[in-house]
Amino acid sequence: MSDGTMRPLVEREYQQGMVAALEVYPNPFDHSMTLSVQAVEDGEIELNLFNVTGQSFLRSKQVLTLGANSFEISDLPPMPDGIYFLQVNTGSETIVKKLVKKN
Repeated sequence: MSDGTMRPLVEREYQQGMVAALEVYPNPFDHSMTLSVQAVEDGEIELNLFNVTGQSFLRSKQVLTLGANSFEISDLPPMPDGIYFLQVNTGSETIVKKLVKKN
C-alpha cells in the first residue's frame, strides 16, 4: 500500500532479483549507448527507451547469462535532444535509468 509520497528514481545496486547491478553509458549519449548488467542468474530482460511524454523509441529483448553482460544499443531511430528513460524489466523487477540525449 502506498503512503502517497513520491519516490525519486535512483541509481543503485540491486540486491534482489536477476540483476545485481546495471549501468548505462555514456550519459549524456549521442547515437548509441552501452548497457552493462551484472546478472545473478541466466534470464531475459526487456528494454524500453522512452521520452518524458511516454513516446517509445526502442523496445528490445536481451538474453542475460550469469555474471557480467554488456550490450551496445546502436539501432536507435532519430531522436531529439532531451531527457529519456531506459526501463529494464526482468519479469520480477523493473529498473529505470534517466538518460540525456545530446548531439
